[in-house]
Amino acid sequence: MSEIFERAARALYENCDDSDHEDWDEMGESLREPWRRGARAVLEAIREPTEDMLIACHKAVVFEQDTPEYVGWQAMIDELLREG
Repeated sequence: MSEIFERAARALYENCDDSDHEDWDEMGESLREPWRRGARAVLEAIREPTEDMLIACHKAVVFEQDTPEYVGWQAMIDELLREG
């Protein structure tokens, strides 16, 4: 499992409404797997950016000098979070 899926799965799990859930690091692999599938489903659902996300990416990349590659990605995710 890639790092991004693991981070996303852990975030889903830790933000669920069940206050009695056990620590992620203490869980067995079989209990983590549904959360990983959920993380994959979320990432697949947001794979195609919205128009606003593309505009945010363009602004971040075009208007800033010496922009690292990830800035466009972060700008799109930030826009998605603003939409939500």
